[in-house]
Amino acid sequence: AHDLILRTKNANDSAVPSGNGAMVAGLARAYYLTGKQVYRMRASTTVDALAVEVMKAFPHGVSVLNGYELLEQGL
Repeated sequence: AHDLILRTKNANDSAVPSGNGAMVAGLARAYYLTGKQVYRMRASTTVDALAVEVMKAFPHGVSVLNGYELLEQGL
Protein backbone atom coordinates (compact mmCIF):
# COMPACT_ATOMS: atom_id res chain seq x y z
CA ALA A 1 0.00 0.00 0.00
CA HIS A 2 3.02 2.33 -0.21
CA ASP A 3 1.82 3.50 -3.64
CA LEU A 4 -1.37 4.87 -2.14
CA ILE A 5 -1.91 8.64 -2.33
CA LEU A 6 -3.05 10.14 0.96
CA ARG A 7 -4.66 13.46 1.71
CA THR A 8 -4.34 14.38 5.33
CA LYS A 9 -7.16 16.11 7.17
CA ASN A 10 -6.16 19.54 8.31
CA ALA A 11 -8.02 21.48 10.97
CA ASN A 12 -5.85 24.58 10.95
CA ASP A 13 -7.41 27.88 10.05
CA SER A 14 -5.49 30.55 8.19
CA ALA A 15 -6.89 33.62 6.46
CA VAL A 16 -9.60 31.23 5.30
CA PRO A 17 -11.31 28.86 7.77
CA SER A 18 -10.44 25.19 7.31
CA GLY A 19 -12.65 23.19 5.00
CA ASN A 20 -13.15 20.63 7.73
CA GLY A 21 -14.45 23.28 10.12
CA ALA A 22 -16.85 24.57 7.48
CA MET A 23 -17.97 21.00 6.80
CA VAL A 24 -18.71 20.35 10.49
CA ALA A 25 -20.81 23.53 10.67
CA GLY A 26 -22.62 22.66 7.43
CA LEU A 27 -23.38 19.14 8.61
CA ALA A 28 -24.63 20.50 11.94
CA ARG A 29 -26.99 22.88 10.12
CA ALA A 30 -28.16 20.08 7.83
CA TYR A 31 -28.89 17.91 10.88
CA TYR A 32 -30.99 20.59 12.58
CA LEU A 33 -32.84 21.50 9.38
CA THR A 34 -33.64 17.93 8.32
CA GLY A 35 -33.47 15.92 11.54
CA LYS A 36 -31.44 13.21 9.73
CA GLN A 37 -29.04 11.51 12.15
CA VAL A 38 -26.55 10.77 9.36
CA TYR A 39 -25.52 14.45 9.31
CA ARG A 40 -24.98 14.50 13.06
CA MET A 41 -22.95 11.30 12.91
CA ARG A 42 -20.72 12.60 10.10
CA ALA A 43 -20.11 15.88 11.93
CA SER A 44 -19.30 14.05 15.18
CA THR A 45 -16.96 11.64 13.41
CA THR A 46 -15.10 14.54 11.81
CA VAL A 47 -14.75 16.37 15.13
CA ASP A 48 -13.52 13.17 16.81
CA ALA A 49 -10.92 12.63 14.08
CA LEU A 50 -9.60 16.18 14.40
CA ALA A 51 -9.94 16.79 18.14
CA VAL A 52 -6.31 16.21 19.09
CA GLU A 53 -4.99 18.32 16.20
CA VAL A 54 -7.39 21.16 17.04
CA MET A 55 -6.33 21.26 20.66
CA LYS A 56 -2.62 21.11 19.81
CA ALA A 57 -2.97 23.96 17.30
CA PHE A 58 -5.26 26.14 19.41
CA PRO A 59 -6.31 28.84 18.51
CA HIS A 60 -5.74 27.97 14.86
CA GLY A 61 -8.54 25.41 14.70
CA VAL A 62 -11.45 27.38 16.03
CA SER A 63 -13.67 26.77 12.99
CA VAL A 64 -13.89 23.08 14.00
CA LEU A 65 -14.66 24.12 17.58
CA ASN A 66 -17.33 26.55 16.37
CA GLY A 67 -18.88 23.80 14.25
CA TYR A 68 -18.85 21.47 17.25
CA GLU A 69 -20.51 24.12 19.40
CA LEU A 70 -23.22 24.55 16.77
CA LEU A 71 -23.72 20.79 16.68
CA GLU A 72 -24.10 20.58 20.46
CA GLN A 73 -26.06 23.81 21.08
CA GLY A 74 -28.32 23.87 18.02
CA LEU A 75 -29.41 26.70 15.78
